[in-house]
Amino acid sequence: MENRIWQWHFEIKGLIPDQVKLKRKVWLKRGELFLEKKGDKLQAFLLGEDKYPYNESEKVLSYLRFSCLISGNAPDLEGKGGIGLKSISDFGKKKKFYNTSSRIVLPKEAVAEIESHAHKFIGFIGNIHNKYIYIVSNNDFIAVALDYYYEAEKNLFTATKDSLVP
Repeated sequence: MENRIWQWHFEIKGLIPDQVKLKRKVWLKRGELFLEKKGDKLQAFLLGEDKYPYNESEKVLSYLRFSCLISGNAPDLEGKGGIGLKSISDFGKKKKFYNTSSRIVLPKEAVAEIESHAHKFIGFIGNIHNKYIYIVSNNDFIAVALDYYYEAEKNLFTATKDSLVP
């Protein structure tokens, strides 16, 4: 059985507002992972091999954990799919989109301001991740702390019947 090249798709919710447009794809890891916006959906496209299909979402989540440290919000992955590719040159050409349920409406002025900085913001997340991921991956206590912080930010306003928050 030959190794097959796969393009994995994810929708990222909460990294940038739905109304903010990206005028071009933003590479987080050149040749392997990029973000692109179509309509109000922010898509992550990841190049991978089919022998490790269950680890693919972890590669994208790693960047989202670092974004949580920078922005104070915790974006999340929704939906996942993969498409087999004939060659690496097909990467990013086959697209798959997912449905979303809710949407926050921002004033046009705010959207324009965010759009002017969105590429730089996402690129900064990629740079910070790539600079420090080696340290995080080689120190379990930092990886655990980063994971707990990310999960806490994602669930910040979630209260259960057993919680102290009314």
